[in-house]
Amino acid sequence: MLTILDRSPATLETVCKALSEYFSLQPDKDFPGQIAKTLHRFETLGLITRVKEHA
Repeated sequence: MLTILDRSPATLETVCKALSEYFSLQPDKDFPGQIAKTLHRFETLGLITRVKEHA
C-alpha cells in the first residue's frame, strides 16, 4: 500500500483497485472500509498525509 502511495497521491478507489489486481483479489463490500482503516492508521503514524481533492 505504501509503495502505491509513494508513486503518487491516490484515492481510496485507486488503492483498492491496485491491491485487488496485485493480489488477484475479488474485493467484497467490506474491502474499501478495511483499506480506509489501514490508511487512517498510516496517517496517524505519520507515514502518509491526506491530500485534499481539487473540485
